[in-house]
Amino acid sequence: MKYLSVRSQNLETSSNSFGVPVVLFIFNRLESTRQLISALEPVRPSNIYVVADGPRSESEEGICNATRELFENLPWPCKVHKNFSPTNLGLLRRLTSGIDWVFESEDKAIFLEDDCIPNSSFFYYTEQCLSRYENDYQIGMISGNNFNIFNLGMTESYTFSNLPRIWGWATWKTRWAKNQNSLEEWKVNPNSPSLLKERFPSLSQRNHWKEILSSKTAQENWDYQWVTRHFTEGWLSIVPKVNLVRNIGSGEHATHTKVEDAFMNYPTYELDFPLLHPRETDVNRLWNASELWSLRLLIWLGEFSQAIRLLRWLLSLGKSDA
Repeated sequence: MKYLSVRSQNLETSSNSFGVPVVLFIFNRLESTRQLISALEPVRPSNIYVVADGPRSESEEGICNATRELFENLPWPCKVHKNFSPTNLGLLRRLTSGIDWVFESEDKAIFLEDDCIPNSSFFYYTEQCLSRYENDYQIGMISGNNFNIFNLGMTESYTFSNLPRIWGWATWKTRWAKNQNSLEEWKVNPNSPSLLKERFPSLSQRNHWKEILSSKTAQENWDYQWVTRHFTEGWLSIVPKVNLVRNIGSGEHATHTKVEDAFMNYPTYELDFPLLHPRETDVNRLWNASELWSLRLLIWLGEFSQAIRLLRWLLSLGKSDA
């Protein structure tokens, strides 16, 4: 598979820049990519990897090229490594091949898709956790997301969860090396039902995940393979006390999220420093239980909001016919 791969642009970096490699996945979202770059500027990452998928048709070539060109002259000194696919690979192949490429050179990294806009504290939180838990193989990754509106049991700056969340995240080469780019291993693993039972005491949760992992959507996306790797390895995910990354990716340019739900544009808050670290590395069962009810509530609110929008649209049609 051939890619346009270019390294080491804007080589002079400053002493006050951020040292952990930051990986950006881009495609055809010009405006959201501009917002992402603006979010990076206060932190000034010194080492940036840009992974781009190719256009799906000739009509997308212009917007894809314009999005790539944003990285020709970033407003701070840094190294920019580019991995641009000339053809469209799709989310599964493009993201996994891009992560593989990054870990050919790096031992750890932070990952952001073009619709995930972090605040500044996200970077310093992930930097500290990457250092602190690098050799703790109970941890699979660090997430920037917290959608738990109740946040019960969250007394430190972050906690440990059963589920990885990937709208802004970080991990190590050693963890990613165990990932499988297919769900086949999970499907044939006789221990899969017991692994789900260990993770989810609730039968409804287990049935929910069985349904998801057998769906076509799960086969076509990279993140479900990463989730099942956490299940198989018994890894936990680190979750911040507040949400640090906002997803703005719904709409016409979105691959899957065409309609905004309750998780889209979820507000972010700055995390207080110095971080207060948990004394033990163990799943926070109270927080995980309260998150389940929080997610159910947010999903219901999202469905209610969509129903209201549909009703308003139907009413507007009635008025136009009058």
